[in-house]
Amino acid sequence: MKLGFIGIGRMGQGMAPRLLEAGHSLAVHDVRREACAAVIDRGASWCDSPAQVVQHCDVLLSCLPGPAEVATVYEGPQGILSNAKPGLLLLEMSTISPQQSRRLAQQCQALGMRYLDAPISNGVEPAARGELTIMVGGERVDYEQALPILQCLGNRLYLLGPAGSGNIAKIGNQMIYLSYVAAFCETMRLAREAGMDVNAMIDVMRHSVSGTPLMTKWEQRLENGDRDGGFRIRRVLKDLELGEDACRELGLDTPVFDAVLQTYRNSAEKGHAERDMTVIYSG
Repeated sequence: MKLGFIGIGRMGQGMAPRLLEAGHSLAVHDVRREACAAVIDRGASWCDSPAQVVQHCDVLLSCLPGPAEVATVYEGPQGILSNAKPGLLLLEMSTISPQQSRRLAQQCQALGMRYLDAPISNGVEPAARGELTIMVGGERVDYEQALPILQCLGNRLYLLGPAGSGNIAKIGNQMIYLSYVAAFCETMRLAREAGMDVNAMIDVMRHSVSGTPLMTKWEQRLENGDRDGGFRIRRVLKDLELGEDACRELGLDTPVFDAVLQTYRNSAEKGHAERDMTVIYSG
């Protein structure tokens, strides 16, 4: 198939080569051309803009940092909506709000294009192995057409409902996961202040009900003292604030989640926005 891929970041660098290996042609774009170097070396073709990508594909995947980047790629002057041809199938795999996703779906439909929100989970290494969980919202007929592509990228695929449903699932996933991380880090602070061997305590949790299956190697940052890079607090807040918006839209009372969100906000206010989420352990 003739595919396009916009957003060759940490996840895309694992995903795009799998599409090439499956025999698809691939046109790529990123705001940093150097991010695409490895997939270009494998046979992908470079495009200078989203507008150029959509002229070379029948199915377009986008995997971008967040709502602002998605808005630019879709709605900007060199974006998808003003340059794509009718019939294009769009797989929007970023973490954005369900409201934004529903709006994009409506805009695409009005222009004769088809849209699925298909955010992903599991991380960089599973992306390279084709072991992502992919949560999809949209029409079944479009999902079935997209299956051969999605099956290159993930081993757990779910069609969950109308447009926006995939985003709700991804946001829910982040709400649970990041709440766990915050609680875990605070518990390790308790162990530290009590004079315990923190690395031994982490290993206890790793092999107890509290650590399975939500410990996915991020806990190693507590053991090795590395609080830089990783899943930055700034990115955590982007995801969790999407959850806050979704809960407000539905009028939900979420005191546990509200407390977790405030914990991460407090960390950002202390100057840790560019540090890993486990910086909560440092206090």
